[in-house]
Amino acid sequence: MSRTLESVLFDLGEMDPLSIKEALLAQGYRGYRRQPRDCPMAKYLSDQVGIPYVTTRWHCFPEDHQVGKITELPGSVQIFIYRFDAGEWPDLEDHERN
Repeated sequence: MSRTLESVLFDLGEMDPLSIKEALLAQGYRGYRRQPRDCPMAKYLSDQVGIPYVTTRWHCFPEDHQVGKITELPGSVQIFIYRFDAGEWPDLEDHERN
């Protein structure tokens, strides 16, 4: 069942960046650094909400730009993305391209 973006971001906003990392890793989310469509957070949001999402360090938005609007990410998610993109959590990196 899909959730609203607001409820997913609210839950993530209640977590610290390390807890977000551990939760995504435990659920099998991995991705590529500096890849807005293929980072663990974009994959997680897409799965939770049911439509493809793109994430930047500060915002997320539907991949097709038609379904919704640009939404600011909670601070803890912004820090998570910054740290992931900086290479601090290599265990979240997917090292194989299909």
